[in-house]
Amino acid sequence: MNKKQLAVLRDRFSGRRSADLFVSTLSSWYDEKHGRKSKEEIDFINSLSENECPYCHGHHFVHDGRRKDGRLVYLCRDCGRKFNPLSGTLFDSAKIPISEWIEYILHLTEYHSIKSSANDNRNARTIGRYWLSKAFSALRGYQDDVVLKGSVYIDETYVPELKGDRATCDGKRKRGLSRDQYCIMTGTDGDCCFAFMEGKGKPSANKARKAYMTHIGVGSTLIHDGEKSQFAIVGPLSSERGSASHGFNLWPSGQGQSDGADQQDPQVPQKVSEKPRRVLKG
Repeated sequence: MNKKQLAVLRDRFSGRRSADLFVSTLSSWYDEKHGRKSKEEIDFINSLSENECPYCHGHHFVHDGRRKDGRLVYLCRDCGRKFNPLSGTLFDSAKIPISEWIEYILHLTEYHSIKSSANDNRNARTIGRYWLSKAFSALRGYQDDVVLKGSVYIDETYVPELKGDRATCDGKRKRGLSRDQYCIMTGTDGDCCFAFMEGKGKPSANKARKAYMTHIGVGSTLIHDGEKSQFAIVGPLSSERGSASHGFNLWPSGQGQSDGADQQDPQVPQKVSEKPRRVLKG
């Protein structure tokens, strides 16, 4: 902690016999969570190669000293602006070590709330919201080029709205897949996956086409749970591919291909029908 922060902390616990104990304990916790950048971190940052200016994308730049923390500084001859290896990245203008960012990302993957993450990292909650927006900004467009191939499993999952935004009927919460739940359409082929939020409530045919059309590869086997909206993508996908050799084999989840005569050669293209094939048991 700096002198100003220590003064505020001492003022908060003034008049107590245990004031020194509280101040020393809290300041040590804070310093542990807000340490200085290590030499290894600075060396790693400086080892990142720079190919262009992040502002004008020019290629005429030279070294122009170092920052106080040891990071290299470059001067662009085209636009006259200075930058460092972290300019234009998620860690741009960050005063804390990257290790704290790593801990925050781990909290996101562990479904921590902004409040619990802020308490654990000794940060203000506004910082957690700002970091969250930066993380989502860095991931924007990441799924645009994802194309699933082979056996493709698609399904929907739902996330409820915040309690204060939920609609009620006669003072009671709506049950089932109501408009109070966000619909997230997902797909995976075992190697890659994608997820898109497409409005609230049960998905429509248009939403299914919007989410899945560009993310399922040629010749894939579509495996689903029989949701009506999912059938809407079969016809457009097969017709867009132009011929039966670019079709899809359609199987509802929970029903696999049977042995023997019903087993189709995966090398032989199969035409898509609007209805799923049914496999008799026994």
